[in-house]
Amino acid sequence: MRLRSHWDGSSGTSARRLIQAVLADVSNGAESLGELDFARACRRYGLPTPSRQVWRRLPTGRFCLDVYWDQYGVVVESEGIHHAEPGAAIDDSLRQNALTITHDAVLRIPVLGLRTNEADFMRQVEELLGRHGYRAA
Repeated sequence: MRLRSHWDGSSGTSARRLIQAVLADVSNGAESLGELDFARACRRYGLPTPSRQVWRRLPTGRFCLDVYWDQYGVVVESEGIHHAEPGAAIDDSLRQNALTITHDAVLRIPVLGLRTNEADFMRQVEELLGRHGYRAA
């Protein structure tokens, strides 16, 4: 927060808009480039701002959700390559199943997939939000 406060008071750089957007995302909970990419995609597609890095406790343990729209019960997990490792894949499945049992809906979006098929993934996000009550303004 101190970095953002300092930056908000400065001026004079051509990259100011980009740096302001990244600082806003990081100070709101984004922890990876994939999450930053997803936040920008949400803005481009006019989707509501989700909560980020939301901690949950379920029977399978305590864990952090990358993106959560609590008013709609929609979760998006931004998945880097480490999610393909066998142990991570099993943990991811257990978490997703536990969330589904508690009535949250989970979309898993590979970082590479968001970069190569952004429109397709964002259409899925928008459709799932719509099925859970979101109406675009």
